[in-house]
Amino acid sequence: MKYGPVVKKTLPVSLLLEGRRCLIVGGGPGIARKLENLIPSGAELILVSPGLCPRVEELYREGCFHWEERPFELSDLNDADIVYCGTSDSDLNLSILEECRKRRILCCPIDKNWPEGDFTTPAVFRQEELSVAVSTGGASCRRSKLIKQNLEKHIEMMDSLDLMVIGTSHRELALERREPFHLGPEDFETTGMMLSHVWGVHEFLILNTCNRIEVHAVVSGERSVGLLLKRILGFDSLSEDEYYLLQGEEAFEHSSTLLAGLYSQTPGENHIVAQMKEARQTAEERGWTGTILNDWFARTLGVSKKIRGKVSPLLKEFEIEDVACENIRQTLTAGTTGELPGSGKTALILGTGIIAEGMARRMSAAGYRLICCYHRNKPSWEWDMELIPLTEFKTRIAGADVVIAATSSPQYLLKSGDEPLFSKERTTLLIDLSLPRNISPSLGSGYDRGRECRDEDGPYEERLPVRDLDDLKHWYRRELADMEQVMTQCRRTIQENRDSYDRIANTLTGRKQKQPAGRAAGSLGP
Repeated sequence: MKYGPVVKKTLPVSLLLEGRRCLIVGGGPGIARKLENLIPSGAELILVSPGLCPRVEELYREGCFHWEERPFELSDLNDADIVYCGTSDSDLNLSILEECRKRRILCCPIDKNWPEGDFTTPAVFRQEELSVAVSTGGASCRRSKLIKQNLEKHIEMMDSLDLMVIGTSHRELALERREPFHLGPEDFETTGMMLSHVWGVHEFLILNTCNRIEVHAVVSGERSVGLLLKRILGFDSLSEDEYYLLQGEEAFEHSSTLLAGLYSQTPGENHIVAQMKEARQTAEERGWTGTILNDWFARTLGVSKKIRGKVSPLLKEFEIEDVACENIRQTLTAGTTGELPGSGKTALILGTGIIAEGMARRMSAAGYRLICCYHRNKPSWEWDMELIPLTEFKTRIAGADVVIAATSSPQYLLKSGDEPLFSKERTTLLIDLSLPRNISPSLGSGYDRGRECRDEDGPYEERLPVRDLDDLKHWYRRELADMEQVMTQCRRTIQENRDSYDRIANTLTGRKQKQPAGRAAGSLGP
């Protein structure tokens, strides 16, 4: 013997009942609930019952249906297209169902005979042209109602959908203060899980690079959503000018400018596009993103290409690897000009990502002997080089002229206690292009930190100079007037392509959006 609720296999459909004759037999509370779903359908509603419960009577007084105040008769089935039967007499309901079968009329008993009927009415809610139905096939009507109620709240929030960017970068925080906000693999997954559970965050991606930590999201436009994202990312410990929160058109403008490379440490670099594509792919794999955010990315990518076309003549095409190589040249050749001389020199490269590959390509072209260290996956590069596991890199440090760190390690790979590993006969330049940093700043004397290297014999050349991302940024500083001109052209290009944002705005709300308020950098509204 089987116990538990009867579960029936069903096919969800939306019946086109406008103008069709719908017969309802019965006038109790169960019929009241069916009437509330039937009234918006536009069907011609005929109700037959000797009496009505208060709610059904209320609907009748509102003119929602025609009432025949009498018991059911077989002739009531004439010309009926669909029938609901819900009298207090179960045998009568079953006989009505059987008669409907003979006449090929769809019938729905709303009592215990429902499994024998032709269809069921799921839990339904409507919002303008949208209708949503939830059914468990009879397994749990209560569960259907709860799901319907939660979906109803969720869809109501979608009326206020908006774009949002919240983050911090090298423009707001120095490396030492920015580093704690960088997300290691475990923190990245935890943050994504927390964001996915925020009511009002519909789609999102996390951009987690050496220069910035940002969340790009499609959210319901409520102040509380921004507060929650701020708390999850840990930005509640920052002052208002140390992070940014952008919505609407300004979030779109930020994404366009970002993908054009103009917010990078070396303005105009191209790595950010690959990093954003990787962030979007990661979000897709985890189910965090959808059609709106993908459209946002595609449109801002298109605008960013137009920005690049306009500002490229104003910028020198430098990637962070170019800046690092220029610093290497000047450090190891006492500031001489010309190419990066690498003949007879060795470069030890830690990592196999985009930055590591870029450095390996440049150092190989300059004639350096390459030793590349991998963690899990060997690089696919085809240059002449020696490959060793990352766990063995310290055994090769003594023979290196340059050590370039570009891994995703969440901790220092080289610390102050590692000085004895290096050769005492040469200067070994340490370039740290990672975040979190791979090389402790206490290992060497540092770069441009106002500290003179001196012993009892007088000043001497620093043996282990360390360059991190901020060091390189300050060393290679662009002229302010140049960047002002670049950003003016950037904003002009975005305005010329405003229709790209308007199309997303119309998708979000189904209607033309109003001009958004001003930037709310570090603010959550007035």
